[in-house]
This record gives sequence, structure tokens and C-alpha cells, in this order.
Amino acid sequence: MRKNNGFSKIPNEMIDAIVSSRMNGTEYRIFFCVHRKTFGFNKDRDFISLGQFCIATGMKKQLAHKA
Repeated sequence: MRKNNGFSKIPNEMIDAIVSSRMNGTEYRIFFCVHRKTFGFNKDRDFISLGQFCIATGMKKQLAHKA
């Protein structure tokens, strides 16, 4: 990882919600994909296709859809 490769801020309220949740590893990967595609690009929301989730996480469609 390079130092100057950018970063994504995570609001403290969101961190609190994440650490107190009972998400499994697959759900965490989907969550951070959503975070990256929204907050990481300074957006409040975005349309993220199932295919984008699969490419970003390396998951198969069935698993990403279930998560």
C-alpha cells in the first residue's frame, strides 16, 4: 500500500454501528464496497450493480446477492 494512494473517511457514528453489528465477513465486504463507492467518492448515494459488487469483492453473484 502506498502512502499517497488516497483515503476514505468513515464517520464515527458509522464506525460505532459497524463494531456493534453482527455482520458476517461477507456482509462486511459488501458494506465496505458500498462505503468505498459512496463516501470514498464524496457521494451520499449511488447505484451499484450486482456486477460491480462481484468485481470489487471477488464474490460470485449468488453470494453477493444473498449478502
